[in-house]
Amino acid sequence: MKKFDIEPWLASHSVRCQNSGDELVFEHINGESSVLLPRTHWRDGILPIGTEPLTSFYQSYFGASLGNSHLTFATNIAGGVDISHGFRLHDFDQMAAQARELGIQIPVGEVAFLAEAAWMFIYTISASDSKLVLKKYDRDFGTARTIEGLDEVLESWWGILIADQLS
Repeated sequence: MKKFDIEPWLASHSVRCQNSGDELVFEHINGESSVLLPRTHWRDGILPIGTEPLTSFYQSYFGASLGNSHLTFATNIAGGVDISHGFRLHDFDQMAAQARELGIQIPVGEVAFLAEAAWMFIYTISASDSKLVLKKYDRDFGTARTIEGLDEVLESWWGILIADQLS
C-alpha cells in the first residue's frame, strides 16, 4: 500500500488553506472545512503505530477531520485531542471502543483509525501474512469489506461533496 499523502490532496481540493493555531485548515468549495493537526512540536503521550501507510501519516500529523468531521482520523495523542470543528478526536483505543459500543466488532490485530459519516463506517488496518489489509466496516449492515487504499475513501467523500454542491 502506498504512502498516504493527505496534505497535498487536501490542498488540491480546497479554495483556501491557512494556519490557525496548531491546526492547518482547508476550506472547500461548499464552505465545509478540513483540519489537519501538523506535528510541529513535541507532545508527550504519543501512541505508536507500526503499520504503513499510517506510520508515515502519524509521523507528520497528530490527526485530521475532513469535511466538517465527515471523516475523522484517530489521533496518536493518548486520551484524544480537541479540535476547532467542535469535538474531540479519539485516540486509537477510544476509536475501537466506540466502534464496539456501536456494535462493530474490531478483531484483535486490526487498528481502528478512521470513522466516516457519524460512525456509520469504521476503517481499520492490519498486517496479515506480511500483507497490509485495509477494511471498511458498515455499522448498519454489519458487514466488512477490504478496500484498495485511502484514496478510494477520499475520492468517495469528494464525490459526495461535489454532488451536494450541484444539487
